[in-house]
Amino acid sequence: MAASEAEVQEAVDGLIACGLAEPWPGRVLKIAHTVRPTGKMSIQEAALLAELLLRGAQTPREVRTSCRRMYAFPDRGEVEACLEVLLDADPPLVLRLPRAPGAREARVTHLLGGAPEAGRELCEADPGGSPPSRLVRLEAEIATLRAEVAQLRQAFEAFRALF
Repeated sequence: MAASEAEVQEAVDGLIACGLAEPWPGRVLKIAHTVRPTGKMSIQEAALLAELLLRGAQTPREVRTSCRRMYAFPDRGEVEACLEVLLDADPPLVLRLPRAPGAREARVTHLLGGAPEAGRELCEADPGGSPPSRLVRLEAEIATLRAEVAQLRQAFEAFRALF
């Protein structure tokens, strides 16, 4: 992205005017977001989603490290618990990608922009034989239902042509 200093300042001023950011005085002026989670989302879950949006797919250990400024997770167990909440949300907000060959742990990515193509391919072609993720199962079910609806439409049109 290429933006001039004036464009960035205009965007920051707009965020401050809307109450979504605030200046932090100091030796160097810093701008902090003031967006707080709403509804049923906790600050921990919001921090995880924000980091995944900002940095892309990461391991739970990497997410814990990069979330420090928004929320300091005391241990990896709390990170995993928050990820489970986001995985079980309806619709799911994150996707656990299969562990890459040679990697210590699986990565997670957000689903706010839809399922990533690479993530979808990895899930469907998982050589380890692990069960497909909830998202992959739901997509397969939707494809089956769409095919069934198309068949029913054809049968209905054939029936209507008789009269």
